Order: sequence, then C-alpha cells, then structure tokens
Amino acid sequence: MLSINKSAQKILFYITLGYLGIPIALFLLNWYALYVSIPLIVLLWVAAFLSCKEDANNRIQDFSISGKCLLSTVVLVLLWCYFSGIGGYSFQNSDFHCRNAIFQDLTNYPWPVIFSHEGTDILLVYYFTYWLPAAMVAKVLGAQWGLLFLYLWTVMGVLLVIYHVSLYFKKTSLVIPVVLILFSSGCDIIPFLFKTITTHTRFGFDEHFEWWGKLEYSCLTTCLYWVFNQAIPTWLGTVVIMLRL
Repeated sequence: MLSINKSAQKILFYITLGYLGIPIALFLLNWYALYVSIPLIVLLWVAAFLSCKEDANNRIQDFSISGKCLLSTVVLVLLWCYFSGIGGYSFQNSDFHCRNAIFQDLTNYPWPVIFSHEGTDILLVYYFTYWLPAAMVAKVLGAQWGLLFLYLWTVMGVLLVIYHVSLYFKKTSLVIPVVLILFSSGCDIIPFLFKTITTHTRFGFDEHFEWWGKLEYSCLTTCLYWVFNQAIPTWLGTVVIMLRL
C-alpha cells in the first residue's frame, strides 16, 4: 500500500497549482508587456501561496492506495488519452484539424502569434494556453517531442483530476476513473432516437447524440476527445474548488 499523507497531499496540491498556473504565466509573459505581465504573475503566485497556506487538504485525513489500483489507474488513463488522438498517436476527429493548426502556429511562429495578411497584422485569438508548455518544448526540441509532451501533459492533468476526486470522496478505487470515463456516456441515444423517430429524420451513427436538444451536455469522454484544452483545466479547477467548500 502507498500511503498518501498530508505532506504528500501538499506536494500534489503544489503540483496542481503549477499545472493550472504555468500556462497562464507563459501567456502573460509572452502576450503582454512586462510592466503588465510581471505584476499579474506576482499576484497569481501570491494567491497560490495563500491558497497553499490555507490548504484544504489539511482537513482531509491520510489515506492509502494499493499498488495494483495505482498501476491500473495509470494504465487506464494512458489508454484513454492515447485513443483521444492527442499527440497524433491514434485516430483524430474533425476538431483536430483546427487544434493541430493552432498547435503548429504556436510552435512555428514567435509569440505572440501574429499573421500578416495584405498589409494587416492579425493576432491569433483563441483559448490556447493549454498548448503553451508543449509548444515551448516543441520550439526547443522539435515537433515530435512537443506532441509527446502534450500527450503526457494531458495524462498528468487527468491523473490529477482523479487524485482530487479521490480526495473528495476520501477513498481510492478503480471505480473512480471508470466512472469518469463512462459518466453520461450513451444515455443521450434514448432521446436522440425518440426525436429521430418522431420527426422522421435520417438516423446516422456519424451524428452527435448529445445534439438532440437545444442544450448540449457532453459526456466526459466526448469532452476529452473533442475539447481537451477546455475540459481538463475546467475539471481540475472545479474539483479543487469543491474540496475547499
């Protein structure tokens, strides 16, 4: 059994804040003037320091995880992220056309990324901070290393989410990553089929089942496979806030 005591929890909390804060710091340093970015980064890390000082994890008892559960969780997350297409190691859905292009622009162009079109400078505007650590690696070591880092960065983020969910429930179990992977998956097919039958519209497996209504509540696997740069920081930030309520 691997014991996760309060000291280990504090270190993991520091790592979590770094995971969320480093991309923001890179963005501030490279997209803003230093007289703006430096004070903002100082405020960011002061807030992080105060958050660590009043760390919610101190209110949670020590707990343990078996080596078998830890290994199974890591392998499961590696496979889940592998088949998402992140890093280009497996099939990529159509959303990756634009996401790969953004990553390439962040890799190949100086920061901030500015395009010149017919004498007009056009700034790349998108929620791309998630890519910045990997793009920095790609600039230094090459594109393939950057893609590998992006994949591993994603795996790390998902593992941190699972860790904090385990803290929230005060237990470790392989059930937690399995539920995260399967959560809400498949249930949308029921109203989707009902709408398809009642409206006599064409049924196709290439359609998004989540789009049967005016509001979309995508399952976590859909979020990871389509909008990972939005999903993972949101998951991690949400569960960290939940721990402090």
